[in-house]
Amino acid sequence: MAVVMIKSFICQQCGKSAARNPRLKSEQHYCSDHDCQKARMRNWKHSKYATDAAYQEKCKEQREGWRKDRHADQYQKQYREQHPAYVSRNRAQQKARNVKHKEKIASAVIKKSSLVLQARDDGSQTVSLVNMDLMIKRSALTALTG
Repeated sequence: MAVVMIKSFICQQCGKSAARNPRLKSEQHYCSDHDCQKARMRNWKHSKYATDAAYQEKCKEQREGWRKDRHADQYQKQYREQHPAYVSRNRAQQKARNVKHKEKIASAVIKKSSLVLQARDDGSQTVSLVNMDLMIKRSALTALTG
């Protein structure tokens, strides 16, 4: 009776040791776990896309056909209808962003003075430093004394 030794390998995705499939002629790099098989296919697609022009063209045609059948606004509308949790989460996040934006505006520092360019009759310009507090006080006094 012959003793068969089962060879093992280390999976490139999960790093676990697994028994080799004796039916495979080439070297095995991924175990049979679902996530590892998805990674294997993803890596194959990336390498195939990078090296095969015909495969790139096929993928491009498939994308264009998919986009032709599904207009962006209709796709988004359908997605939102089919995923109400996404819609409510997005609304909550937008409300939080709005509150944060309002707080940022409220805490903005208002400069009390600024530079003003004034045109002169000879075509040149004069730079003046204007104090906003004084302008507000003067306009208030003018309004009161009318």
